[in-house]
Amino acid sequence: MPDLKKSLSLHEPYILNAIAASWNLSASAESAEPIEEILARKIIQSIDSSSLRKDLPESVRPAIEKLVINNGKIQSGPFFRLFGEIEVMGEARFIREEPWKSPQNPAQWLWYRGLIQKSFFDTPEGMREYVYLPDELYDKFRQELKNLPIEESNSPDLIIRPAAPREVVQIYAGNDSVLDLSCLILASLRTGHEFSLFYPVYGEEKTRFTVNLLQIAGILDQSFMPIAETGQSFLMIDRLSALLQLIRAWQQTEEMDELLWIKELAVDELFAHNPSKLRTNVMQFLNRIHGNGWWSFSGFLSAVKQDSPDFLRNQNDSTAWLIRNREKNQYKEWENVEGIYLRYLLSGPLHWLGIVDIASNAPKSENPEKPNGFLPISAFRVSRIGERCLAESLGKEVPKDNYRKANLEKVPPKVTIDGRISVNPNVPRILRYHIARFCEWEKIQPDRWIFRVTPESLLHAKENGLSVPSFIAMLKRSGEKALPEALLNAVEQWDRMDTQATMFQATVLTVTNPDWIASLLNSKDTSQWIQQQLNANTVFIKPKGEEAVRRALIEMGVLTDARK
Repeated sequence: MPDLKKSLSLHEPYILNAIAASWNLSASAESAEPIEEILARKIIQSIDSSSLRKDLPESVRPAIEKLVINNGKIQSGPFFRLFGEIEVMGEARFIREEPWKSPQNPAQWLWYRGLIQKSFFDTPEGMREYVYLPDELYDKFRQELKNLPIEESNSPDLIIRPAAPREVVQIYAGNDSVLDLSCLILASLRTGHEFSLFYPVYGEEKTRFTVNLLQIAGILDQSFMPIAETGQSFLMIDRLSALLQLIRAWQQTEEMDELLWIKELAVDELFAHNPSKLRTNVMQFLNRIHGNGWWSFSGFLSAVKQDSPDFLRNQNDSTAWLIRNREKNQYKEWENVEGIYLRYLLSGPLHWLGIVDIASNAPKSENPEKPNGFLPISAFRVSRIGERCLAESLGKEVPKDNYRKANLEKVPPKVTIDGRISVNPNVPRILRYHIARFCEWEKIQPDRWIFRVTPESLLHAKENGLSVPSFIAMLKRSGEKALPEALLNAVEQWDRMDTQATMFQATVLTVTNPDWIASLLNSKDTSQWIQQQLNANTVFIKPKGEEAVRRALIEMGVLTDARK
């Protein structure tokens, strides 16, 4: 930051006179020194010779502390929202009203004593106006307040209005279920199950997002098939590490572009933007929010608009019109473009990845999901997982907590005598993945998946190169003490001798002439529908094959009498 003398030299003479008057200096005194040098010396000597705690008004001290915490500077908008505005006046009015004699807020008190200054500084988002402490003052206040922590980022806290109770009616908690969904997606790609099976549980948009993310993270190949080595590693690492792997992949990729996914926005191909940089900007906004409470989403939009209005597009740039809202009359307004993008990220990817919890202002029955699958949002908060993930994904060191221990996947699956295997999110993902590959899928719920061992599922697994003995060994190693021994023996025996008992539904066909049965068995059109021959005159017909067999018998001159 500039030093005190240089900062003071940028003021108009009437402002310098006001600062001098606040320090009981006569600006009209004859002196060879410029007034800014006299003022700078006076201010520094006054701070050196007195106690900051004693001389500063109680209402002013928090402003000094906030500046010290933020490395001596805070963007003007947030600072003035916290500590009051400094009204801009012309010289005549300023001299007439003498505002320095009765400052109305902490910002004015500090301004009219020359302790804080304003200037524009270059940032990654362009030039921004900051309130700052000149170098000498920052060093002295920092020494006085040496026990205060220093904010690692040069950005100050993002000041947001807390959510009102009416904005937090229905809560949709963020979580790390994207890891469980990933496990199911990997298993489904090996077993042939459709992704649509997961839509009622996890949502279509989240499922499609996760599939793309797994490819970006190098867990699926270009043809969207699991890569054995990276897939196994992803399923075996602890949940926090796996979640961070997905978050980092999403944050850094330029292959996924949320702007192009938002149906309300029309983005011209000439609009230049970096999807990774945009996501990182939003994550940094969230990382600058401190506090565990609910925050107003409309307040968040206002704070971002005040703090970094150009994070998506330069409002004064002639190309700003290349992105617009398809549905709003005021199609270029900030809230209808940047606001829609922020809503999308918070209610979509940031919520799916567990970084934020969101809330709506009406019960779910009165405020269903939007047609595009996104939840309504009137408030949000950064989750406990989110705080850690934001810090780590942005390259900051964070203290260890108990999240990693609290989410160890050590619970064994529950296996019953009828071949059903029930698993929940605390069962290791790698174990769930292998169980899913050996079993039929009976039920998929957010907190429980139910599979079933059948001869057909085991045969399918064997056809895909899987070993049934390894499946049995895996279940035994899972730690489940109540494994039904009879079930394991039955599976082992099936592996040795194939299916020994079959239960099926079929239609019984009995005829008076056994030659007709022989003809049906020898015809390629009907043999596929015969489940089993009971004797020379009787066969079991598969339900879907009744019409084919009936037509074949008619061609032989036989009418079939259907009885129930």
